[in-house]
Amino acid sequence: MLKISILDTPNQRRLMLEGRLIAPWAAELRCAWKTAQADLHDRALVIDLKNLTAISEDGENALLELLGEGIKFRCSGVFTKHVLKQLAAKHARTVRRRDDDHFIIRRAGLAVLAMAALMCGAMSADGQYSAGTGSAGHNLAKLSLARALGGASSNYDQYLGGK
Repeated sequence: MLKISILDTPNQRRLMLEGRLIAPWAAELRCAWKTAQADLHDRALVIDLKNLTAISEDGENALLELLGEGIKFRCSGVFTKHVLKQLAAKHARTVRRRDDDHFIIRRAGLAVLAMAALMCGAMSADGQYSAGTGSAGHNLAKLSLARALGGASSNYDQYLGGK
């Protein structure tokens, strides 16, 4: 059984959990969190875990999801402090891995764009890229590889929403 009480103050809304945070109640916590978040009016949302007696894997996953949303927790006792510390470390690893994956994908995208620029035209000995010539023999565009990479980088950042 899990009891979720709400304590409203001018500065925060606190969800106080009592009992066991296990499979059926983890979903209830998510619902209570979404409902409580709806009308905060610039108040902080804090989840108080000090009266939890058990946390299952489903409960840990629910808490991890809330950590990812930036929710603050309050706890006391060895058990809840240990669980939160482990979840915070897991969350930090997930964020680092996501950032590393983004960096790798971004670099791979830039490499593909640079290779495409090289393949679409001829690279001259002085590092200039010539996009081709028109019927009048005019050089339509000259672009150094560095400028191509710079343009690819800014366009790629814009595509990803400034990340």
